[in-house]
Amino acid sequence: MIRERLLGAWKLVTFEAWTADGRQYSPMGRAGQGYIVYSPDGHVSVSLSRGDRQADDAGRPIHRLDDAGAAALARSYTAYAGPFEVDEERAVARHHFELSLDPTMIGTLQERHVRFPADDLLELSVKPGASGLDTSTVLWRRA
Repeated sequence: MIRERLLGAWKLVTFEAWTADGRQYSPMGRAGQGYIVYSPDGHVSVSLSRGDRQADDAGRPIHRLDDAGAAALARSYTAYAGPFEVDEERAVARHHFELSLDPTMIGTLQERHVRFPADDLLELSVKPGASGLDTSTVLWRRA
């Protein structure tokens, strides 16, 4: 069963995406970091970050930065959480966005196509046209 195999914490390996015209890019850079956690009670939490994020020269926390400094940090990080369910027949995890760094995603339902290329690897992919997102594939290793 897919749902049982998803449960637990997974650490980011790679995150690749493709625009409608076929241009490939890495949304979190080549050194991206992140976790996805699927809980037994049916919740998912995702945090993704560029690996090259830096504090400002004074080492101030984000809430003490001006808008430009905070915006730069926000663009290098994304997170969301909410309930999830699995469509076993279609091999799809359905993420209900209740919280998100991007408020346009709150209240949406996002489908992630699920594949397990190895016992300790999880591949989640988004197909073209899904809520305006680019096609993407995220590879995770069990944490």
